[in-house]
Amino acid sequence: MGVGNLISIPVAHAVGRRPVYLLSTILLAFGCLWCAKSKSLNSHIGGRDIMSVAAGTAEALCPIIVQEVFYLHQRGQVIACFCALQTVGTAALIVASPYIASNPHLGWRWWYGIFGSVSGAIAVLSTVFVKETKYDRSASALTGAGLPSEDGTLVPVTTHTKRVMDNVNYRPRSFLRDMRPWAGYSDFWLTMDCFKQMSQVFFFPNIFWLILVNSAALGIYVLMSALFAGILVQPPYLWSFDALGYVFAGQVATAVAVPIVCGWLSDLTVKLLSKRNRGISEPEYRLLALIIPTVSILISTVIYGRTAQDPDNWTWAGIAVTLNFEYFGFVGVVVSSFVYCMDAYPQRVDAALVLICSCRGFIGFGISYGTISFVQKEGYAGAFNICAGIIGALMCLGIPIYLFGKQIRRRTQNFAID
Repeated sequence: MGVGNLISIPVAHAVGRRPVYLLSTILLAFGCLWCAKSKSLNSHIGGRDIMSVAAGTAEALCPIIVQEVFYLHQRGQVIACFCALQTVGTAALIVASPYIASNPHLGWRWWYGIFGSVSGAIAVLSTVFVKETKYDRSASALTGAGLPSEDGTLVPVTTHTKRVMDNVNYRPRSFLRDMRPWAGYSDFWLTMDCFKQMSQVFFFPNIFWLILVNSAALGIYVLMSALFAGILVQPPYLWSFDALGYVFAGQVATAVAVPIVCGWLSDLTVKLLSKRNRGISEPEYRLLALIIPTVSILISTVIYGRTAQDPDNWTWAGIAVTLNFEYFGFVGVVVSSFVYCMDAYPQRVDAALVLICSCRGFIGFGISYGTISFVQKEGYAGAFNICAGIIGALMCLGIPIYLFGKQIRRRTQNFAID
C-alpha cells in the first residue's frame, strides 16, 4: 500500500485526480478476481499485491480530493466524516468475513468475489460521481486572500462568495465533458516535481514528527491485530473462529467518535482560538486534536499488553475493547495529521500526505514482519510497554512542535510554495 501511494500520488499530481482514482478502482476489482481464481500461493500473493497497490491509492488521494472541495474551516469535520464512513465499511466487511470465508459457508474465494463485485460497482459509480478536482490555485487563492472588486481592491473570500464563470476563455462544462476519464491536460514533469517536493517536505520537522506518530499508531494497531485472535481462541476465553469478527464491530463506535472529537471539536477549537488571535487561524491549532487520540493509544496499549500477559486476571475486554480504542486513536491521528498538513502547507498537500501514508505503511510492514520474535523476546507486557513508551516520547515531542510550529513553518516556507 505504501508503494501504491508513492506511484499514484505523483501521477495524480501530473494528470489529475480522476483518472488515477478510476484506474485504482478498476485495478482493485481485477486484483480481487485474480485472487478468487488463483491456483497457487504465489499467484494468490501476486493478486494481493495488486489489491494493495490499488487500495493504497485511496489513503492519500481521497483526502486530497476532499481538501480541494471544502473550505478551510470545514475540513476537520469533513475529513473526519470521510474516515468515519470508511471505518464503518471496513468494520462491516471484517465482521462478515469469518462467515463468508469459512468452509461451511461460501468459502474464501467468494470473499474475493464479493469484494471484487463491490469494487467494480464503485468503479462504475465513480465514473459518474467523482469529478476532477485538481486545478491550479495560487497561494493567495488557497489562503482566501481575496478577489479583485470593481474598484480594484481585494474582497475577502467567504463561503458566500460566487465566482463569475469565464465562458470566453473556457468552454462551459457539460455532462459528457465531465464523463471523460481525464480533464484533457497533463504534464508528466510534474511527477518528478512531486518527488522533489517529497524529498524536501520529508525533512520539515513538523511533517517528520507526524510521520513518526502515524507510523507508531499504525504499527501498534498492526501488532494488536496480528495477536488478538491467538489470544482470544485460547483459554481462558475460548472464542470461536466465527466470533472473532465481532471484535471489530466496536469500530462503529470509532466512526461515531472521530467526527465529534477530531472533526467538530477540532473545527470549533480553530474558530475559538482564531477569534482570540484577531481572526487569524494558525495551523498549529489543529494539533490540539491529537491529544485525545494519542492518550487513547497510550492507555489501550498498556492494558492490552497486561491482559495478554496475564489473561486469567483480565477479561476479554482487555483485548477486544482496547483494540478498538487503539483504532480510534489511529484514525484520530490520521485525520488530525491530514488536516494540519492541508492548513500548514496547502501547496504541498500531495507530497505531505503521500509521505505520511507511504512511510507508515513501510514501518507498519516492518513491525508486523517482526511481531512474533518481538513478543517472544520481550513478552506481551514488555513488548507493549515499549510501544507505549514510544508513543509517550512522541507525545512529548509534540509540545515543542506546537509551541514553535509557526517558526518552523516560516523557516520552511521557501520550500513549500511554487
